[in-house]
Amino acid sequence: MTNSDGTFAIHMKNFFTALGDPVQFDADPNKPEFEKWRIWAVNPDDGTYQMLSAPGNSVVFPKTAVYDLSGNLVQKIDSNVIEGADFKFGERIDNSVMHLTNPDGSILAKDNPAEKTGGQVQGHVQWNYGIANGSETWALYASRSQNGDFVAPNVKVYASYLSDYAVQQINKKYPDVRGSDWTAQKEAELQNWIHAKMAQEGKEKWIAETVSGFTGQDGEYRLRFNGTYGKSATERGNVPEDMWHTIADNPDAGSWTLPNINKDHKHINRDWLFVSTEDIPGVIKTSPFYQNYYSSYSGGNWNSHGAGWTTINMATTNYDMRNIDFAIAAGDIDFEVTPFNTTDKPAHPGDTAHTTAVNIPTKFSDNLNYRIQWKAAGAKDVIAECKGLHPESNGTLQSCDFTVPKELDKSTIYTAYLYAEDDKGQLSDNYLSVRWV
Repeated sequence: MTNSDGTFAIHMKNFFTALGDPVQFDADPNKPEFEKWRIWAVNPDDGTYQMLSAPGNSVVFPKTAVYDLSGNLVQKIDSNVIEGADFKFGERIDNSVMHLTNPDGSILAKDNPAEKTGGQVQGHVQWNYGIANGSETWALYASRSQNGDFVAPNVKVYASYLSDYAVQQINKKYPDVRGSDWTAQKEAELQNWIHAKMAQEGKEKWIAETVSGFTGQDGEYRLRFNGTYGKSATERGNVPEDMWHTIADNPDAGSWTLPNINKDHKHINRDWLFVSTEDIPGVIKTSPFYQNYYSSYSGGNWNSHGAGWTTINMATTNYDMRNIDFAIAAGDIDFEVTPFNTTDKPAHPGDTAHTTAVNIPTKFSDNLNYRIQWKAAGAKDVIAECKGLHPESNGTLQSCDFTVPKELDKSTIYTAYLYAEDDKGQLSDNYLSVRWV
């Protein structure tokens, strides 16, 4: 359990296997140890928090025989200690608070899937099992360049931005909003004030639009706002007075063209944007929107979500917003070998071991299968394999049984490895000691 200040320490004790071999944790990914580890945590309150990141994404890492310096991670091979294995939690995203809703609480969103440009919100949602060593950033998690990433189809995505009225009220209340002296505490106070005003005056006055759509079979989503007439929330431009601050009838009405010279020009208040997916319980979800905040993309003296926003493409010609991506991963896969172990219950020649895998994600994983391989200690060859394992509705995988050869002539250890299908990086492993008698 974590301490009152959120810190934790786990002592990895030396032990002897059922075969009498000593085992010591080395914290050294280099040869000859090639040590790998898996560090995971249980969400203390899934209704309040969502896990944003975990060391190695809660799967076996590092992927290669090099130091993993993600986040604050440090491997001290002289003292066999790993430090900085930090878990990050944020507010569980509440779509019913952040988007327009019907009286029954359901999201009031126009389904505006978009192929045309102008006012478009675009990105992808993917299962992220291919974390590379390096800087722990949202952009790295969401990148599709890593082996082990799988698209997540049929995920519903919502997008909203604040109204011109809301922006004007914010500027009156906070004349220095996101200026040179702005702080995270001021941002939190601002966001709380916004939510209080919404509750008092109604969200329909504070949220300009909410649009929605689904990711396709490629994991991509494309949404499109109708847009608000005027150069900005504070400048009318060439738009007639009676059109300023009104919402266009559809995305194609009016003009998205920048600079703002047209009499029917539209804008989006992109410094007050919020994009989210439908709720996905039990996963790590990393995105630029990790709190219930209407956020700024523009950076400068204040950027409420840090450098990760730099990979988002905010078009300077037509208000398109591209690469607003979401990376999701299983928060706590539990993979075991039963009924034998490596300490006090070894198997014997002819015995059959089973595998159990629980907490496997079941939503948005139609295209995601798993495989389990068995290997003998020190050997590269796969001696047994189960492919195409798809999670059951309760989040489990079918057992991949392994029968110890009867002709075994020495004691050994077999290892069962769990992979996402076709992924070269393992998600978890477990061991089976076999005593020759």
